[in-house]
Amino acid sequence: SSRSRTSANTLEEKRKRDKEKLDNARRKMTESWIITVPLMIWMFLEMLAGVPLTSQWMMEAVMTVGAAWVIFRPGWDTIYSALTSSKNLTPNMDVLIALGTLASLTTGLVSLSGELGLIATNFFSFSGIAAMIMAFHLTGRYIETKARGRASEAITKLLTLEAKTARRIRNGMEEEVAVED
Repeated sequence: SSRSRTSANTLEEKRKRDKEKLDNARRKMTESWIITVPLMIWMFLEMLAGVPLTSQWMMEAVMTVGAAWVIFRPGWDTIYSALTSSKNLTPNMDVLIALGTLASLTTGLVSLSGELGLIATNFFSFSGIAAMIMAFHLTGRYIETKARGRASEAITKLLTLEAKTARRIRNGMEEEVAVED
């Protein structure tokens, strides 16, 4: 009976950890989209209008700062994982996401530097795309975390279906006894 109490406590702790992981993934995904959607709308409106809606400098600054926020705040775990796996020479998918987002962000920084007159360039910025890449990635992470949680819960439920009693034949007679006995 103490075994079942310990098992129940362990299962409850696991459920709590899974819920925290899901809540964290949802928070990161939501934060990234709250910043990315306005950037996407702005880019879309500028494409439709065919002319800048604000000064080029203002657009570059907002896009670059927004993208940097998405990459380094909700997306930090991805960047950190990419750095760690690269350092250990075991690259994973996070390296690809980091390369794409950081390359896109760099175009924004270079373009912004040109707008400020720091360097001579007429460089087009893709910094808004960096936010989109990370937001889509974090959405995938959320979906993955949710699916893993459901699978884990199903396995946990299967494990709790263990038999409480067993049938034993003793002296030609069948009897029901507790599994512990």
